[in-house]
Amino acid sequence: MILNEVDSSLKVEWSQRDKDQIHKGLQLGKISGSAHSIVVAERVVLNFMQRMSGIATLTKVMADVAYPAIILETRKTAPGLRLVDKWAVWISSLIESTSLGTCDLCIFFIDGLSLRC
Repeated sequence: MILNEVDSSLKVEWSQRDKDQIHKGLQLGKISGSAHSIVVAERVVLNFMQRMSGIATLTKVMADVAYPAIILETRKTAPGLRLVDKWAVWISSLIESTSLGTCDLCIFFIDGLSLRC
């Protein structure tokens, strides 16, 4: 996505897939194309990968600690990064996704005998 915005001729070959366990030093993929375009896109791509990796890693740690309870993530994300952050949570594969906005989910609260939405 980011590479295409910088230069649509850039090509990427991924060595790993979403949800794969990775470790320090592991090659994730190769980018080919104009050296100038690669350098322009590199920092933004790395920043997104670091952010998503951090979210996925911490989410998995929390889910492992909470097991067998199920953790529900919230909509509270950085402005403009909701889909990216939710994707990172999904990559951790152990968290239930709740909603993208206030209109697409109803949570019932039990208060005495009444249910509220």
